[in-house]
Amino acid sequence: MTVLPFPKGDNLTDTVISDVHFNLTALNINNYTLYSNQTLSNNSDCHLVLPPHTPPTLYPNGTFPNATSCYAPILPISTHSTISILFSTFFALTLLITLVSLRKQGANHLPSSSSTFRHPITRRWPFYFALSLSATGLIATITAVDVDRDYLPSTPLILRSFFLTLQLPLILATVWESLRAHRSRLERLIADADPFAFRAGDRRTKIQFWIPLLVYLFVWLTFFMTIPRAWNPITKQNDEAQTRTIAEPSATDARFKTGAVFATLAWLLISSHIFHIAHFYSSHLPHLSTSSPTTQRSANALLKPLVLCIAALPRVAYALFSSFSWPLSPFNLSAPLGLLFGLGYGPPLFVLLIINLFALQEPNEDVELARRRRERGERADVELGVRRKPAWWRMRKGTASGVMGKGAGRHVERLRDLVAEENVGGRKKGERKVKVNEPGKDPFADPSPELPTATEAQNRAEGRGSRRRRHVGSSSTSPSSSSSSSSSSDEISGSRSSWWWPHSKEQIQDEKEERRIHRAKEKGTYKPWGASLLETSTERDSGKRGEEGVGSGSGREEEGVKRTGPRRQGKGQVVRSMLDL
Repeated sequence: MTVLPFPKGDNLTDTVISDVHFNLTALNINNYTLYSNQTLSNNSDCHLVLPPHTPPTLYPNGTFPNATSCYAPILPISTHSTISILFSTFFALTLLITLVSLRKQGANHLPSSSSTFRHPITRRWPFYFALSLSATGLIATITAVDVDRDYLPSTPLILRSFFLTLQLPLILATVWESLRAHRSRLERLIADADPFAFRAGDRRTKIQFWIPLLVYLFVWLTFFMTIPRAWNPITKQNDEAQTRTIAEPSATDARFKTGAVFATLAWLLISSHIFHIAHFYSSHLPHLSTSSPTTQRSANALLKPLVLCIAALPRVAYALFSSFSWPLSPFNLSAPLGLLFGLGYGPPLFVLLIINLFALQEPNEDVELARRRRERGERADVELGVRRKPAWWRMRKGTASGVMGKGAGRHVERLRDLVAEENVGGRKKGERKVKVNEPGKDPFADPSPELPTATEAQNRAEGRGSRRRRHVGSSSTSPSSSSSSSSSSDEISGSRSSWWWPHSKEQIQDEKEERRIHRAKEKGTYKPWGASLLETSTERDSGKRGEEGVGSGSGREEEGVKRTGPRRQGKGQVVRSMLDL
């Protein structure tokens, strides 16, 4: 792209570009330059001057009305755009299939353990990275359509290059998490069948601790060496000179080369994990044998890791070679389409296809573990001669199948519904139990019982002692007195059987009144309530003390109870007195 002089016009201040007259003075004042690719630019604005996109006129302030930008997508789509649309469709399909695989393999059917490799979130990481890989591939292929349609390279080329480069650390993380999840699956199945198959703290656990740290270290170094950078120099491919001086040095600088080396080291570590699986888990492969053909195909401990590592190798090799060679670089607009799609987009798509095929073919880890436990239990029952009851005999579906399902407890819920419909509990289904307050009782009162005071507790103790002494004395005098005393003692013990429980003040007063009436009946000094109702409280109390002294010779003083002031009548006292009448 070279600079061209402005064509001559009708006078010294006029120029003709694509049969359109422009003010030469205004062009010079605004620093516009005419280039050989039919563009007019002043380093701020760039406009097309080729027909039919030539601006109709130029205003004195240096602006073009109805002008077309140099970065507008005005060209037709080419073979590159067509293949990009096809690959974008594939990436969109893998995105949907990965969601289905995540739902199947990431579901939790057994209680999770405290061990890290047994937690269900560890089985989901491969699909999380696979979703990210599918999304980046989808964005890169969709934006690649406008790379061919733009007159000059611009934002679509930056987006395609950015997401295509971002696929390199994502494909490494996806392959690594798939290998780690596969190894954890084998470890869990073997350890469940033989708890003593592996030792804690051995060389195996140390290797499994350090390899993930090193792998993610190299993956993050690859990310930081290739992604955070200036991407605008890659678009400077308008002519050969600009491409050679700006775009090529930017695409093959030291950062891209270092990132490619780190990606190669990460791939080597991931591949070495295959030998780790073969060394520590090959001796336990007989534990994985089963009668299911599907499980036999998925039980191979080396097939899936080996295929994934081979599928990711071309993408790592392409990143390494393109960082040293500009003609092979995916940032080059004239790069071979076979290398770009075969080594750039092909390996991520192949890795996603392998992960989803194995995920859809293999059963869920928890379901497979429960099935193996059930098979081992059946073999043990056959060896011991135990005959189990059928599955329908058990109440819960989760207990019968060994896996917690959605129908767990359906029989219990059915019985509860039947009980509610038959009104077994005294209420109909949906009927609320409403407690009706008693009339004359404060519904907001404190329901807790009140404890007796110290004086009342002392009176109770003294009354029990005096009655016990009186009962012993009367039992030695006569049979009639003994029978009456025994009956009275039974009544007293019955009334006193619940003394250990705290009562309210009204209950305590009722108990005192019962004891008073009982003592009066024993002495023969009991008066009906109708006779005592006419007396005042003071006269009644004094009369009682006199009668008790005459009748029995031992009054209140002998029992150790001293009463001062008038006696308050309780509710129970009034009711019983009226009944006596």
